[in-house]
Amino acid sequence: MNRNKKILNATMAAGMAAALGTTPILAATQDTENAVSKEETVYVNATAEGEVKDITVSDWLKNSGSADGDVSDVSDLEGIKNVKGDETFTQDGENVTWNTDSSDIYYQGTSNKELPVDMKIKYYLDDQEITPDELAGKSGHLRMEVSYTNKSKKTVKVDNKNVEVYSPFVMVTGMILSSDNFSNVTIDNGKVISDGDKEMVVGVAVPGLKDSLDLNDDLSDKIDIPEGFTMEADVTDCTMGNTFTMAVTDLLSSLDLENSEDLDDLQDSLDELDDAAVKLVDGSKDLFDGTKDLYDGTKDLYDGTKTLYDGTKDLYDGTKDLKDGTKELYDGSKELDDGARDLANGTKTLYDGSKDLDDGAAELADGAKTLNTGAGQLYSGTNSLYSGTKNLYDGTRTLYGGTSTLASSYNEFDAGVASAKSGASQLNSGAKSLQSGVQQYTSGVASLADGVQSYTAGVDTVNSNLTEYNKGMQQLTDGVNQYVAGGNQLADGVTSYVNGATQLTDGVSTYVTGASTLAEGTKAYVEGTTALVEGVGQLAPGIDEAAAGISKAATQLAEVAVNVEKAQPDQMVASLNTYVDGADKLADGATQYVAKVGEAADGAQSVADGAKSLADGTAAVATGAAQVRDGLGSLKTGTSDAIKQISSTASEAMNSYADQISAAAANIQTSVEAQSAGVSTSTASGEISAVSSSVGSAIASLESIDTSALDENTAALINSALGQLYSSADNASAAQGELSNIEAQSQVSVTAETNGDDIKATLNALASGLYDTAGKVTSAGEYSVSTLEGETDKLISGASSVADGASSAASGASTLSTGVSNLNSGLAQLKEAGNSQLVTGAAQLKKGGTQVRESLTAVSSLVAGLGDISTMTDDVNKLVEGSKQISAGNEQLQAGYKQLTETGAAEQLTAGADELLKNKDTITNGITALQGKDNANANALLDGATTLKSAKSSLDSGLSSISQATGQLVTGVGTIAANSVALRSGANQLTSNSASLNSGAAQLTAGTSDLVSGAGTLVAASGQVKAGIAQLKSGAADLRDGASQLRSGANSVNNGMRDLKNGTSDLASGANTLKDGTSSLKSGAKELNDGAKTLKSGTSSLKSGAKTLDSGASDLKSGAKDLKDGAKDLKDGAKELNDGAKDLKDGAEELKDGEKEFYDEGIKKLKDTMEDDFQSVLDRLEALQSDDAAYTSFTGLDDSMSGNVKFIIETEGFDDGSED
Repeated sequence: MNRNKKILNATMAAGMAAALGTTPILAATQDTENAVSKEETVYVNATAEGEVKDITVSDWLKNSGSADGDVSDVSDLEGIKNVKGDETFTQDGENVTWNTDSSDIYYQGTSNKELPVDMKIKYYLDDQEITPDELAGKSGHLRMEVSYTNKSKKTVKVDNKNVEVYSPFVMVTGMILSSDNFSNVTIDNGKVISDGDKEMVVGVAVPGLKDSLDLNDDLSDKIDIPEGFTMEADVTDCTMGNTFTMAVTDLLSSLDLENSEDLDDLQDSLDELDDAAVKLVDGSKDLFDGTKDLYDGTKDLYDGTKTLYDGTKDLYDGTKDLKDGTKELYDGSKELDDGARDLANGTKTLYDGSKDLDDGAAELADGAKTLNTGAGQLYSGTNSLYSGTKNLYDGTRTLYGGTSTLASSYNEFDAGVASAKSGASQLNSGAKSLQSGVQQYTSGVASLADGVQSYTAGVDTVNSNLTEYNKGMQQLTDGVNQYVAGGNQLADGVTSYVNGATQLTDGVSTYVTGASTLAEGTKAYVEGTTALVEGVGQLAPGIDEAAAGISKAATQLAEVAVNVEKAQPDQMVASLNTYVDGADKLADGATQYVAKVGEAADGAQSVADGAKSLADGTAAVATGAAQVRDGLGSLKTGTSDAIKQISSTASEAMNSYADQISAAAANIQTSVEAQSAGVSTSTASGEISAVSSSVGSAIASLESIDTSALDENTAALINSALGQLYSSADNASAAQGELSNIEAQSQVSVTAETNGDDIKATLNALASGLYDTAGKVTSAGEYSVSTLEGETDKLISGASSVADGASSAASGASTLSTGVSNLNSGLAQLKEAGNSQLVTGAAQLKKGGTQVRESLTAVSSLVAGLGDISTMTDDVNKLVEGSKQISAGNEQLQAGYKQLTETGAAEQLTAGADELLKNKDTITNGITALQGKDNANANALLDGATTLKSAKSSLDSGLSSISQATGQLVTGVGTIAANSVALRSGANQLTSNSASLNSGAAQLTAGTSDLVSGAGTLVAASGQVKAGIAQLKSGAADLRDGASQLRSGANSVNNGMRDLKNGTSDLASGANTLKDGTSSLKSGAKELNDGAKTLKSGTSSLKSGAKTLDSGASDLKSGAKDLKDGAKDLKDGAKELNDGAKDLKDGAEELKDGEKEFYDEGIKKLKDTMEDDFQSVLDRLEALQSDDAAYTSFTGLDDSMSGNVKFIIETEGFDDGSED
C-alpha cells in the first residue's frame, strides 16, 4: 500500500474527529444538565464499494461518575469491555449495570446490526462501470457515484396527522487524491480544494430529507437537497486511498421555529424587505461602479509615478556608477601615466644596457678570433712534434737492425770461444797483460762509480721535482674544476640568456600586439569620450526642458480640476524623449570605451609577462657572464701553472734521461773494454734492471689515462711525457742488452769493441733525440702558456664586457618590468573597477531611459487622473532645483571637454597610438635580428652550452686518471730512489774491491791452469749467450713497437689540436653572430624607448581629460539624486491614494456581491417559499426536530438517558500494488 496514503488517511481521520468534536449534541426534552447521557460513536469498516465489513462501537456514559449508585444501561453489543478504567458491569441480555466508582464509563464492543443509512459507491472509467480492483493502475476519465439510502423511518404528528418521515442524517464524505494521479477534479454536491500536490474532495448529502419535507414540484425544483454526490476526474495510473464518511443526526437541532410571528405580518414584512433589498442591490452596484472607476484612475496615476520614479532611480544609479567609474578612470589614468613614465625609464636603461652588451659581444668576438689564431699556431707545433716521433720510430727500427746484425755475428763469437779454449794455454804468457788490464778495469770501475753517482743524482732530482709536479697537478685539477664550473655557469647563463631572449621575443611580440590594441583602444577612447560628452550635452538640455515642463505643469495643477489639458503634458514628454536619447548615446559611448580599455589591459598584461621574462633572462646572463669571467681567471692561473709544471718536469726528466743514456753509453764503452779484459759487470746490470722496472711502472700509469676525454693541451702534454718514458724504457733495455753482450764477449775483445761502438752510437742518437724533444716540450709549454694567457685575457675581457652589459640590461629590464607592471596595474584598475561601474552605470542609465520612454503613456493617464495634488508643488520644486544642478554639471563637463580638445590631448593620444603602430614593425625586426633566422642564433648558443656541460664528465674522468697515474708515478720514482742507494752501494763496493782485484790479478797469473778449465766452462755457456742475444733482439722489437705507439699518440695529439682549431673557429663565428644579435637588440631597445616616451606623453593627456570627466560626472550625479527624490515623493503620494481607492473598491464590491446574494438566496427564496407552501414546510421541520423523529442510539438507550450518536465509515483504498 502506498505509504503516502497512510499519512493522508491519518489526516482525514483527524479532520473527521475534529468535525465530530464540534458537532452539537441533541438535547433531551427534559432538563438533563447533570443527568447521565449516552454519547455513541459507530466506526464502520467497509469495502471500496461501501459494503460493510465490520462495526465497532464506542460508548461514553456521560456524567455517570456523578450518579448515586450503579448506572443502568441498555446495549446489544457483543464483547463489551471497559476501555478507560477498571469499573465492572453485570449484564442480563441487553440490560447492563455499571459500577461507576465515581468515574464516567467508557466501553466498547462490536455489532453486526444493519446501519440506519446505507452507502454505495460505483466507479465508471470512460463511461464503463468497473470494479475498484480493475480500476487500479488504469488511466482515463473517472466518474465516481456515491449514494446514501436512509432506512431509519419514524412516525410523527404533522398537523394532527400521522406522517412517516426519515430521521435526519447529514452525510459528509471526504477523500484526498494525489495530483500525480488525479487532475481536472469536479464534484456536483461538495467542494474541491487543491494545494498543488493533492486534491481534497468533500461531498455532502442529506438522504431522506427531501421526502420528509414533502415539497411540491415547484419548490422541489428550486430547492436541491442531495441524496448523494458524483465526483469526476481524469486519472493516470489510478490509485485511491481510504475515504471517510461522517454521519451526524443533529442537523435541525439548531433551528428555532417556535418564535415565528403571525403569518400575515410575516408576509407584509417580507414584501417590504423585498423592495428594500432590490433598492439596496441597485445602489450597491452603482457604488461599486464608481469606486472601480476611481481605483482604475488612481492605479494609472500610481503606475505612472512609479515608472517615473524607477526611471529617475535608474538615472541616479547610472550617474552614481558613472561618477564611480570616472573616478576609477582618473585614478587608473594616473597609474597609467606613472607606469608609462617607469616604462620610458626602463626602456632607456634597457637601451643603455644593450649598448654595453653590444660592446662586450664585440670584445668577445675579437678574443675568439685571437684564440682561433693561437690554436692554429699550437696545431703547427703539435704537427712538428708528430714529425719528430716519426724520426724516433725510424731510429728504433735501425736499432732493431743492429740487434739482427749482432745475432748474425754470434757464429764468429762462437768460433772465438773455441779459439779462446785452444789458446788458454797461451793465457799464462798474457798474465802480466791481464794484470795490466785489471788495473785498467779498476780505473773503469771508478769511472762506473762516478756514472752511478751521476745517475742516482738524476733520480734524486726527479724524485725532488715530484713534489712540485704534484703541486702542478693539483693546480691543474683545481683549474680544470674551475673551468668546468665556469663552463657550466656559462652554459647555464647562455641557456638563461637564450630563454630570456625567447621570452623577450614573446613578450615584445605580445607587447606589440598589446600596443596595437592599446593604440586602437586609445582612438576608440577618444571617440567614446567625444560621444560621452555629446550625449551628456544632449541629456542636460532635455532634463532642463523636462524640469521646465514639470514646473510649468505644477503652476497649473490648481486649474487641473477645471481644465486638465492646460497642463500641456506634450512639452514634458518631448523633454523626456530628449533625455532618453542622450542617455542612450551616453551608455553606448561608455560601453565602447570600456571594451577598448579591456583590450588595452589584456595587451599590457602580455607586455608585463614578457618584460618580467626579459628581466629574469638578462639577470641570469649577467650572473653567468660574471661566473664565466671568474672561472676563466681561475682556469688561466691553474692551466698556466699546470702547463709550466708539466713541461718543466717533462723537460727535466727527458734531459735527465738523456744524461743518463749518454753516461750509460760512455760507461758501456768502458765496460765493454773492461769486459774484453775479463771483468764482471753483473752489479751494474742489476741496477739498470731496477731502473727499467720503475720506468715501466710509470709508463703503465700514464697509459691508463684516457686522453680522448681530456682537452687537447693536457692530452698533448701527457702523450709527450709518455713518449719520453717510452724512450727511457727502451734505452734502459738497450743498455741492459749491451752489458750482457759485453759480459758474453769478454773473451772476444775485437767483436765486443765493434758491437759496443754500435750500441754507443745508438744510445747517443737516442740521447740526442731526448735532448731535442725536451727542448721542444719546453718551447711548446712556454708558447702554450703565453698563448693561453693572452687569449684567456681576451676572453676574460670579453666576459667582463658581457657581464657589465648584461647587468645594465638586467637593470633596464627590471625598470622596464616595473614600468610595465604599473601600466598593467592602471589598466587593470580601469578594467576591473572603473570599467565595471561604467558598464553598470551605462546599463542602468539606458534601462532608466527605456522605462521613462515606456512611462510617457502612463504620464498622460496620470495627468488625466489627477485629483487634488497640491502637495506635489514641493516635489516639483525639488525637481527644478535638481535640473538646475544637472545643467550646471553639464556646463562644467562641456568646459572640461573643451579644455581637453583645446589642449590637443585627444590629438596627442591619437598621435601616440599611431606612433605605437608605426614602431611595431621596427621592434619586430629587432627581435628577429636578435634571435636570428629560425632562431639560429639562439640554437647555436644552446648547442654550445650543451657541449660545455657535456665536457664535464670527460674532464672529471681525465682528472681521475691523471690522479691515479700520478700516484703510480710517485710510487715508481720512490722505488727508483730507493734502488739508487743500493746502486751507489754497489759502485762503492766495486771501488773498494779494486785493491783486492789487483791482488787477485796477481793470483790470476798463478792460476792460469784454472782459467783453461774455465774456458771449457765458457764453451758450455755459449748457449746462454745465444739466448741473451735473442732477448736483446726481442727488446729492440719492443722498443720499435713503443716508438710506433708514440708516433700514434703524437698523431692523436695533432688531430686533437686540429679539432681545437676548428672549435675556436666555430667560437669566433658564434661570437660574431652574437655581436650581430646584440647590435639588433640595441637598435630595438632604442626604438622601444622612443615608443615609451610617446606613450608617456599620451597618458599625461589622458589623465588630465579623465579628471575633467570625473568632475562633470559628480555634478551629474548630484542633479540626478534630486530628481529621484522628487519622483519618489510623487510616487509615494500616488501609492497612498491608490491604496485607499482599492480598499474602497473592494469594500464596495463585497457589499454589492453580498447584497445580491442576500437578496437571491435569502430574501427572494424566503418570500417565494412563504408565498407558496411555507407553512407546510415549517410544520414538517418541527416534526423532524421532535424526539419522535430523532435517531439517538445505534445499540440501545435506557429510558432514563438522553443520547446522541454519530457514524464514521471508512472505505478501503486501492492501488496497483507498487510502492512510492
